Amino acid sequence: MGGAIILNQDLSNASFAIKKRGSALIIVIDGKEVFEYQLDEITKGKIFTCAYTRVGTDGGRAMYSGPLPDPNDSQLPPVKESTLRSANKGYLMEITFLGKIALRRTRCFMLPSLPYWRMVL
Repeated sequence: MGGAIILNQDLSNASFAIKKRGSALIIVIDGKEVFEYQLDEITKGKIFTCAYTRVGTDGGRAMYSGPLPDPNDSQLPPVKESTLRSANKGYLMEITFLGKIALRRTRCFMLPSLPYWRMVL
C-alpha cells in the first residue's frame, strides 16, 4: 500500500514554520498555510522520530544492528541529513533537514537501551 505525496517542497530559499491550532499542526511556507496535520489524541503530537543519514568516509551509508548507538557519539560518521517523522491515522509526515538536529537524552522507556530524546532548542 502506498499513499500520494501531498507536499514535497525544497525549502532552501523559503521560510518555514509550524503553528499549533487546536489539535492540529499547521505547516506554513513563505507565510502561507499549506497543510494541516491532525495530532493523535493519545500523544497530542509529542512523539516524533528522528532519523539521521550518516555517510562514512568511503561514501557508504552507516547501518546499525542491535542496540542503537548514542546519536551524539563522536566515533560515528558525520550526519548529512536529519529527518523528523510522525504518523497519525491518515498521514505520515516527514521533514528532512540538512545537517544534524541536536538531541539530548531525557529518560529511558522500559529498558535502559530504549531512551527518550528531546530536540535541543
